[in-house]
Amino acid sequence: MEEFVDRDEEYLAWVNRYPQGFVVNAHKGVSPSNSVLHKATCNTIKTPMRTHWTTTDYKKICSVNKKELEEWCESVGDKGMRSCKFCNP
Repeated sequence: MEEFVDRDEEYLAWVNRYPQGFVVNAHKGVSPSNSVLHKATCNTIKTPMRTHWTTTDYKKICSVNKKELEEWCESVGDKGMRSCKFCNP
């Protein structure tokens, strides 16, 4: 599992390296809430049409293990994590 904060290039390299992986899009605050789980291939979290993936209000937590990301959300108190409606991970 890897967390990307203010590291757009490294984040994009990770999703390209691990297309079978998963990404949680989470608020940067101490207690993120309403995080969204995506497949690493989801265009909503990696399209080249935009920038600032990890340098605004959001960070990305990435893993090839979906369960590990679910446990991360629980560990930070984010009980509202939902799945992306576009990629349906």
